[in-house]
Amino acid sequence: MGSDPARRSGAPGYAVVTLLGAGLAVALTGGAPERTWGIFAAWLIQAVAFWRLDGALSERRDATRVWIAGIALRAGGLGVAALLVVTGWAGRDLVVAYGIAMLALLLAEGGWLARDLSRTAGRGASAELDRTHSTG
Repeated sequence: MGSDPARRSGAPGYAVVTLLGAGLAVALTGGAPERTWGIFAAWLIQAVAFWRLDGALSERRDATRVWIAGIALRAGGLGVAALLVVTGWAGRDLVVAYGIAMLALLLAEGGWLARDLSRTAGRGASAELDRTHSTG
């Protein structure tokens, strides 16, 4: 699918690591239903958004649209959570848990992408250096 072998997708590893973190967060909050829903809604939305962004980066496509769509998806999740609170279908814990979980997941995404892309940049520079030295 046009994927550069120098950069493997980090999405599966990110999804597993953050799912474990979300499970730990739920356990630490005592498993309150609204908090659990908020945390796992944030995880699911973040996992989908990250997977799409990582796919675009892995295929070396312009990631601007995918990145903006991910932002819209996250904001939409916050909007739905807020609407549930305003209409009385859920308590404030849902929005608070969603917001805190999303912030933690975004920080994890930033770190994951920085690590992943720095490895790729190093390999790309190394491959380019090898290519220029082998051709003269």
